[in-house]
Formats: sequence, structure tokens, C-alpha cells
Amino acid sequence: MNPISRHLSVLCFFCLIPMLVAASSQGKSASSVATPAPAAILPLPKSFPPVSDYADMFSSKTEKKISRMLDTYKRQSGLGVMVMTIGSLRGDDINMYADRVLDASGKHALLIIARREGKIALMLDEDLEGRFSQADARRLISSDIVTHFQAGLYDKGIEAAVKTLITTLGTAPLHKSK
Repeated sequence: MNPISRHLSVLCFFCLIPMLVAASSQGKSASSVATPAPAAILPLPKSFPPVSDYADMFSSKTEKKISRMLDTYKRQSGLGVMVMTIGSLRGDDINMYADRVLDASGKHALLIIARREGKIALMLDEDLEGRFSQADARRLISSDIVTHFQAGLYDKGIEAAVKTLITTLGTAPLHKSK
């Protein structure tokens, strides 16, 4: 990876969602949960489908529905968008990991959720600068994701977030293409 990222971290949101943290601590109090030692760089996935739910947060029906939405969006706009959940960052930085995934995948946008840490990041390729603001990202994460996730409605939250993301990005073609 180049020392200077060509991706924009629109927003890295640390939303310590009680439901996510509680699920990962398995009933232990926050003070008794051991913090993992910083690990080697989290490995990249072998493939980059539109939806990679490695943390098993969504139903298979929702995964298929979102995959279809993102495939349709790619055909209409030429923009590749990916949603990924991971169980844990294992000491890695969410922005650095998201940057590596986005670079390796060739996609234009990545919405990533680290379940154990309760972190959410939205990473956009620099080609999308100006299409999605910090305010758009905050709204997407707080209104679409966090509100639903705190109520245990993971499927509804991710579906709402993807709809907001692709609607806000629009379908105008990029001047640069991947």
C-alpha cells in the first residue's frame, strides 16, 4: 500500500453499541474483559463480494437482498460498493484496515462494521469526493445504523444504511473509472 492513501475516510464512528459489546463480552463486565494484545495486521479476505458478513450479523435473506441492491447499483452507476462486517479488528485500526480492503477490492466505497469493538467506518475512493459529506456519513451511521442496531434490528439498519448510501452517491458516472 502506498504511504499516502488514495481513499477518503468519510467517517470513522466509534459507537459502542451496547448490544454489540454485550454479545462479545459474553456476560462479563467491561472491566473484566481482557483487551487483546495488538496483533499482526488483520488479513484481507480472499474475495470481495458486495456483502461480506463475517460477523454473522444479518440474515441470509438480508445479505442476498443487499447484494442484489449493490449489484443493480453497480450496473446503473459503475460504482462498486461493499458492506463488510468482521467479528473483531484484533488490534488493527479500522481506518487502516478499511483502506487496505478498499484498495485490494477495487471498489469505490466500503461500509465496515467491527462487531466486538462496536466501530463503524465508511471509506470512499477519492473519486467520490464531494458526493458524500461528513454530515451525510454521520446521518447514515446515527440514523440508519446505530438507532436500529441498538434496538437489535441489524437487518433493518444495514438495509437502511445501504439505501441511504447509494441514494446519496447517485448514479452519475465518474470521470475516472476502475
